[in-house]
Amino acid sequence: MMKSQFNKGAARNTRPDINQFDERASMRKMLDLCKLFGKDTESCAKATHFVKTLFDPSTPTYKFSLRIDGEYLDVSYDPASRYLLNTIAFGKIITETREVLKSRGYLEPVIIWTGQEHKIIGSSPGKAGEDVDPYVPIANFKHIRPLEEVIRARELSLVIPKVDIMLASFTYIIHGKLSGNPAHIAISLEPLDKDGKTIRDPRAIDLGRLDAALRDGARPSEALDFADMKLEKRKDFPYARAD
Repeated sequence: MMKSQFNKGAARNTRPDINQFDERASMRKMLDLCKLFGKDTESCAKATHFVKTLFDPSTPTYKFSLRIDGEYLDVSYDPASRYLLNTIAFGKIITETREVLKSRGYLEPVIIWTGQEHKIIGSSPGKAGEDVDPYVPIANFKHIRPLEEVIRARELSLVIPKVDIMLASFTYIIHGKLSGNPAHIAISLEPLDKDGKTIRDPRAIDLGRLDAALRDGARPSEALDFADMKLEKRKDFPYARAD
């Protein structure tokens, strides 16, 4: 067996035990809700898989998100689960899932991203974010959440996992650098320093290598370093720091 290159004493970036939230009771409730699909065995199987993935300690935390977009709540980046959102039973599961994720320390992604990260993916931090430090998460300069909560939420999210390759090509030199023909790449959510600023510019991340590092016991920062695709930044990279 290959020896791990990471510190085995490191806290894994999987399910944390940071509160008194009764996850066992929540899981039982959600599995019961899966049975409401009745004879639709395919939907029942997919919903059950979704729930088991949520409570599986080996599931990397970036696989789930707490994103609010109008009335649409995206709790998983798994496309196979998306259509279930239109069902009443799965809607109840989503409500419960949101409580689980909040108890673990997740926050809405748009408030834990910095102005720089918003620019890279083509979104906007809003007018309140236009004249502030682009390396500080929105939640910090708006005083929405304490710094320690934002640090925790960014460690859980780790990346912006699905950034359109065309958008990314305006930020990184991609042509000839990627194998295959990917539609998306991931962008790192870098650690914050004591002042609440990101320690470096966002990097393009290989999710396969990120998963491998996390399974091997890497800390979040170690996993990002291991999965760094080392793409060169373009000259007009938003708010680029000097390398």
